[in-house]
Amino acid sequence: MLQIKMPLAPQDQQASRVATELLPMAGVEMNMRGAERCVDITLKGVIAGNSVDTLGQFLTGVSSLVGNKWSLQMKDLLVLSTRGMSSLARFAEHLRHRGFRIEVHGVNQNVYSALKESRMTQAFAWAD
Repeated sequence: MLQIKMPLAPQDQQASRVATELLPMAGVEMNMRGAERCVDITLKGVIAGNSVDTLGQFLTGVSSLVGNKWSLQMKDLLVLSTRGMSSLARFAEHLRHRGFRIEVHGVNQNVYSALKESRMTQAFAWAD
């Protein structure tokens, strides 16, 4: 198992009095389940502004992992900016070009509504 958690906010923002549930965070866990190489991505907090750039770097790194089953958990992602949605959609498109899809296993209602209004829900497979 490989597990990486990456704060998406600058150190000074992490040290401030921002509530921890608002701090942007990305994580990835890679597991072997039989013949499947599962890559599970988790996004949390508020991803907007500078943290979107860091999210893009994170997704670029994650895209180099060799997995044949990809999932995305966003139930603790409270806000995702339009640029963040675009980054995720480009990442999903990159996976599709490689012959895979990313399946969403949880999403905050606010983020889902924003994705739906932006017509970006079709970029992902939906488990629930």
